[in-house]
Amino acid sequence: MDFNHFNVDLLKMAKEASDHKKTDSEVINATLGVFLNDYMNLYSFKSVEKALKNIDQEQLRSYLALDGGEAYKNNILKYLFATIDSPILKSFYHYETWTSGGSGAIYLALNFYRGKTVLLPNIRWPEYDQMVLSLNKEIKEYSLIVDNQFNLTGLKKIFDQTTEKEIFIVINDPARNPTGYSLTVGEHREFIELVNSFETKLKINVLYDLAYL
Repeated sequence: MDFNHFNVDLLKMAKEASDHKKTDSEVINATLGVFLNDYMNLYSFKSVEKALKNIDQEQLRSYLALDGGEAYKNNILKYLFATIDSPILKSFYHYETWTSGGSGAIYLALNFYRGKTVLLPNIRWPEYDQMVLSLNKEIKEYSLIVDNQFNLTGLKKIFDQTTEKEIFIVINDPARNPTGYSLTVGEHREFIELVNSFETKLKINVLYDLAYL
């Protein structure tokens, strides 16, 4: 896929969609992922605003720790694993840091990956492509869904046939953009079993993008 011809102004598209909706109630504006209230106005959580106002302004505006700080990292671990004493954390190497948004986290993960091939589903958020290609890595597509199920068979075939020593795959779940598809508990288990079955043959790097959790 060649994305060199893309020159998309999302803010302009959002404005056009917003104006169009004023004259046609059937229009659905899906240009930007923003949180609106029932009256289609930008909305923010009052609890978050209150918390920000209560933070000392000098502390709020000063430079933070490069990795987010211990309190931030511990809260992330508690959010993901319920406790910082999780058996998962004791069994595996882990490192926490912060980025300016989910896109920054994805870019860092791709940048740290020393291999060449990145597996992406044939239906996906297009910004994945921009990040992969900007790092001079190659995109390999697989069919996302077969017979209304996550295409584990297609992934296994790719893993079996690759001649590389390691590979990178992006899993966007739950509510995969743009399909809304969510893996079942069974599909999660089968995916983990599939990755583990290649432990001695292939290093499989999994980026789990849970932006819509």
